[in-house]
Amino acid sequence: MVDVDRLIAYECGELSLDETAALFQELIDTGFVWALQGHYAQEAKLLIEAGLCVDAPDGGCPHLELSRQHAGVIKCEDCGAPQEP
Repeated sequence: MVDVDRLIAYECGELSLDETAALFQELIDTGFVWALQGHYAQEAKLLIEAGLCVDAPDGGCPHLELSRQHAGVIKCEDCGAPQEP
């Protein structure tokens, strides 16, 4: 379960880079990042590209095979994760 207080701290700019990367790694691993508003998927993609986070082997989504290229496209009806058009 994602810690809502950490999400709020992120939104308020209160997390260090290491704390932000750890939060996003948890969101990526659980697949929750793909169900949040688009900013989170875009930020996850940037952190993956910067080498601060790694993509989940299965994209963190039980319904789809995801990769960082899928951020911000059509969403899975079951979990909200993005999928290829």
